[in-house]
Amino acid sequence: MSPKGWSEARTARLIAMVISGAVVVADLWLFVVFLRAVRSFPGGWRSYWYLLLGIVGIMGFAVLRLRRHWRSFKAGE
Repeated sequence: MSPKGWSEARTARLIAMVISGAVVVADLWLFVVFLRAVRSFPGGWRSYWYLLLGIVGIMGFAVLRLRRHWRSFKAGE
């Protein structure tokens, strides 16, 4: 048993939730950096649409994963 009487699975979900949250925060930071740097890109953001698509795709996946972990953590599964 871990602290507070949590099971190993619940502790693992907490750790996965913290990691997913860190990915979301890092991706938001990357998005802000992209928006600040896009002014200096030749051709604007439209020439680099694939970077924006990748950032948004990873952020969407991380947010969905965070929500799934949060729900299962709250349910105590």
